[in-house]
Amino acid sequence: METLANWLHRRGPFHPRDAVGWAIRLAKTLEAFHQHGVAHGNVSPACVIVESNDPRSRGMIADVRRTAEMIQYHSPERLRDGQLSPADDTWGVAGTLFSVLTTARPFGELQQEILARLLHGPPSLAAYRIQDEALTAILAVALSPDPSRRIGHV
Repeated sequence: METLANWLHRRGPFHPRDAVGWAIRLAKTLEAFHQHGVAHGNVSPACVIVESNDPRSRGMIADVRRTAEMIQYHSPERLRDGQLSPADDTWGVAGTLFSVLTTARPFGELQQEILARLLHGPPSLAAYRIQDEALTAILAVALSPDPSRRIGHV
């Protein structure tokens, strides 16, 4: 078993069907946290432990205390005020889905770069040769810089 981040680094992006399968499993796990009033606070490919890229294979979320903070997967509100929330976890799921599809981080690496790129809205999957209108639409809403237009719950 290894982190999803390591898997992506070694083997490259997942097929869209498998990427969506992992995003759904991650969202369902986080939904259980949120129903108990708990936000994970560090959702990223580094927090997902996988056995294989098969979305039916065993996987789990790593203990947040054992994963490095990945600001690249924090919502704009979290970057500004540092507040943990289920909405921030939802943003992290969307960012993780983008990374699993492309092996890239959705808005860059450093906080200044991320904040600048957020002004332009979500990145395009077409730039990565992914021509899937449904995925593009989901990520456009899930990674919208405007929280009133964004998906707020996993």
